Amino acid sequence: MRKKYFSFVLAAVCVLAFSLPAMGDEIRGVTASASSFKEWGVPGFLVDGDLSTAWVGGRKGVGPGKSLSFTLPKAQKIGMIRVANGNQGEGLFKSFRSIANGILVLPDHGVYFFSLKPEAGEQDIVFPAVTVKSFDLVIAEVSPPPGDSKKGDAKVAVSEVRVFSDAEAGVPVSVSAVSSSSNGMQPKRAALPKVTRISRFSAVSPGYFYMKVAVPVAAGSPDPGIIHSELPAGCINRIRSYFMRLTTMQESLAEVFAPSIREREAGTLELIRETLRKKGRLALFEAASVDVAGLSMDRPIIRGDAAMVRVHGPLFFTSQGKTYENRVDMQFSFDRVDGAWLINGARKK
Repeated sequence: MRKKYFSFVLAAVCVLAFSLPAMGDEIRGVTASASSFKEWGVPGFLVDGDLSTAWVGGRKGVGPGKSLSFTLPKAQKIGMIRVANGNQGEGLFKSFRSIANGILVLPDHGVYFFSLKPEAGEQDIVFPAVTVKSFDLVIAEVSPPPGDSKKGDAKVAVSEVRVFSDAEAGVPVSVSAVSSSSNGMQPKRAALPKVTRISRFSAVSPGYFYMKVAVPVAAGSPDPGIIHSELPAGCINRIRSYFMRLTTMQESLAEVFAPSIREREAGTLELIRETLRKKGRLALFEAASVDVAGLSMDRPIIRGDAAMVRVHGPLFFTSQGKTYENRVDMQFSFDRVDGAWLINGARKK
């Protein structure tokens, strides 16, 4: 069985000492979503053209491991992302944390680490221009760091993220964070886009995905997948356990999740179990045997106590004498909690 492998290219952080490069055209119509947010700090504020509004991270945890996802109107070339770090609403900057270090994920092109300063104004992340339809910003470290007594449980915030087609020709092949707070730019206020709350990191989506798309296959052992040698054993075990427990509808599924989402996932799983119970199908899954040997796990992206890994390939389960195949292509994110890697996000690619 032929496998397609995807590897991430890691680039080191490089903070440029040059002046702000000339920018290409700004891309309009970008939409945003987030792994979590406060009701009064929704992802739509990231792209509303107003620095006085801000996305604010929700649920437990003050920032590390949270992710921001952006979708362009169409696939097109981008080469610079301009970030207004922290909550830059009047008198609010000191009440929230800001991004210190993060990971820029450009699907199918590369992954870059970047650093931002904890200051008002806008800062640029510059990289070799590539054509994408979407990208992610994953928060690895915040300023001040968790545990800082002055900030307490203050959440991380980001006021604005703008996307540009390119930067000045000759920009080094690296990632930069260059302050542009002195350039005098004041974005015009735009109408707040309609925000639809989507539970991206929920067992509902993977659960129904596996139950509905199962395809009967002929008996036989699947080809073994590839697990990259640098993937932490804890991540491997959690991913395997996730698929085995979810497929068989085990009530202990929530044990593989980070504390920040554990209660919600347990409730979601119970809703799925109750639906299957009413339809008389729960026993089909509870009695299934699961084979995850065909799954491939790519090289992880690890920064501090946050990690991401892509999982793809066939997952098989056998129940009542029939074997079913599910095609998996998912991205998992992890938090390291008390030394253990726990899942804090699972979504389909």
